[in-house]
Amino acid sequence: MDTIVAPITPLMRTSVIVIRVSGPRAFDVSKYLYVSGKKINDFKHKYVYHGEFIADDIKDDVIFYAFHSPNSYTGENVVEISFHGNPIIVQKALKNIYKLGIRLAEPGEFTKQAFLNGKIDLIQAEAVYELIDSKSVTGIYSSYEKLRSGMRGEVDFIKENLLDILSVVEAYIDFPEEDLSDFELKYVYERLDNIIFKLEKLISTFETFKYVNEGVKIAIIGKPNVGKSSLMNYLLRENRVIVSDIPGTTRDVVEEEINIKGYNVKLIDTAGIRNSNDKIEVIGIEFSKNKLNEANIVLFLFDLEKGVDEDDLQIMNLVKDKNIIKVANKLDKKMVDIDCDVEISVKTGEGVDDLLNILEKQIKSIVVVNEDNKQLLSERQRDAFLEILNHIQDIKKNFNVLTLDLLAVDLHFCLNKISELTGEIYTEDLLKNIFDKFCIGK
Repeated sequence: MDTIVAPITPLMRTSVIVIRVSGPRAFDVSKYLYVSGKKINDFKHKYVYHGEFIADDIKDDVIFYAFHSPNSYTGENVVEISFHGNPIIVQKALKNIYKLGIRLAEPGEFTKQAFLNGKIDLIQAEAVYELIDSKSVTGIYSSYEKLRSGMRGEVDFIKENLLDILSVVEAYIDFPEEDLSDFELKYVYERLDNIIFKLEKLISTFETFKYVNEGVKIAIIGKPNVGKSSLMNYLLRENRVIVSDIPGTTRDVVEEEINIKGYNVKLIDTAGIRNSNDKIEVIGIEFSKNKLNEANIVLFLFDLEKGVDEDDLQIMNLVKDKNIIKVANKLDKKMVDIDCDVEISVKTGEGVDDLLNILEKQIKSIVVVNEDNKQLLSERQRDAFLEILNHIQDIKKNFNVLTLDLLAVDLHFCLNKISELTGEIYTEDLLKNIFDKFCIGK
């Protein structure tokens, strides 16, 4: 295995920049490391040193420490060095380290080393990326649970039930003159049902995974000049959308990701929906109508100054089947009463906290995390479990028709799929697809 090096903190001007060296020759960097003027000859395991990094063209005070294989993140010998946070210092240090035959790590290569050395399985490796990339508290918690256990309980449960069934099938392959007894048929069907129940429960978490990572889509709709863009800007805490008193100012759909009460949300500001003769405004209105179909939650804004009119009623007809929160805006100019879920003033901020509390409840009803199954499936994991489920359902349906040899083939297929999922069986293309998503340094 190559020895690799990369910054594991951003390579930018900051307080500290840390690099990691991992591999059989990691301790060769001792060539440049000194403590009290003496070169380090032997690294103590998990011992923190304060010294200097000295090369021909660079010198810096550093903190460094070492991990001896296999007791490191990667399973290799590892040295981590903390430099002062100037990228020029670190780039010079890296150039000197390259001279030792140590190369720059590829994206995700430290975690790939950990996988290849058996420190983590492939589900845990994916969890590292998910944890870093997660945009919500729910996603972070799910990723951490997968990183900690690699879904070992769920995978072992499915695997053990498959092996139980396979042991019965292969026993009768060895004694073809005998038929399966009623007891053994019941035993097999119970285990098939166990697997199906577990797989369906796991697969159902993928929808939550999508919401956690892609965001719950919330569309802000209403007639022109009701305060949609102002609400968008208020929630984003920036002037992202042009706001004016002229109706029809917003002519396009604007999308931004924000975090509401710990949940990842994709906020969609739409063009004001009304009858219009302006061709460009009409295009924007059509875009808005299309976006409504994608929205999980619709914030329908009304005007407390002008009240409900025909435009509002037309929009209500468009969204009558959606998950709607009726928001009456312009509380600071209130002239009429409107039947709504919450009254707000984007101008003063009054009532917006109440709106956020309502939104939190609505989002929670969509992003449902089962307390018994907090680990959410990624798309790759969902697809693998779905393929296994389809095979198991076919086995159950055709159990009395298929020959025992064919049943054994199908069961072995499912076991191999489980092994691909955890990385006991893998291809270079699969590893590339997973680890190329990582940043350099992880």
